[in-house]
Amino acid sequence: MTDQIIVVYSDDGLESERLISLVTSLGYPLLVYRLGVDFSQKHFVQEFGEEAEYPQANCGYKYVGSLKQILAYFNSRGMLRHRATTN
Repeated sequence: MTDQIIVVYSDDGLESERLISLVTSLGYPLLVYRLGVDFSQKHFVQEFGEEAEYPQANCGYKYVGSLKQILAYFNSRGMLRHRATTN
């Protein structure tokens, strides 16, 4: 498991909202950057390329990729189980 923050680049579309909901429900720290508020489409293309789709995500400093890639990354590391929060 990780205590690293999950960073999501969102266009506020359905897949972005699904990823945000998943990360939140699993209890991982989350930072969301929103298209038109925190970055422009031009910056998104410069960072991720013209073929990139929303959402894109990092786990800490590691770039992971699209929704499909982040799900595979979480699954391979056992991160899809709800983690206990510490008080």
